[in-house]
Amino acid sequence: MLAALLVLTTPADFVVNVWPPHVDSVAWRYAAEGLLTGSLLTMLLGLFLWSWLAMMQGHRRMLRGLEICEWLIAVACVGLAVDFLLNAVQMRGNVLSQPGAMRTYDLGTLKGVVKYLVSAGFLAWLALAGRGWLRTHVAAPTGDAPLIRSGSSAPASHS
Repeated sequence: MLAALLVLTTPADFVVNVWPPHVDSVAWRYAAEGLLTGSLLTMLLGLFLWSWLAMMQGHRRMLRGLEICEWLIAVACVGLAVDFLLNAVQMRGNVLSQPGAMRTYDLGTLKGVVKYLVSAGFLAWLALAGRGWLRTHVAAPTGDAPLIRSGSSAPASHS
């Protein structure tokens, strides 16, 4: 329940904080995407915990579902990193009039892009780890007998 709570409340909190949407405004998109980077760690922690629990309990379907979610969120993070950077470039003109704020703005933008990309990498690793764990720890369902690889020692049948 805690893992689900961490994963599901993060997007809900984000939506409440940025509502109503003004997607036509570059400033709103930049601020909203920057705010989302602050919530990523909570969601990642929840997904990690949820995946770990699914592995420990041997929940094959749950792990597969989490793997799909992790890949989708990873792809979204890459897209958000690109969009955040493009919005930052568009907003940069507004910050040029404040020379003291330029360094802070550039570092904040870099930090946001790095958070998105590192999150995407972590999610991809988590999805691959879940898939690898399934291959090595969970028995194949009935009717899906594993293949015997060449060179392995299969018991010989004596008639």
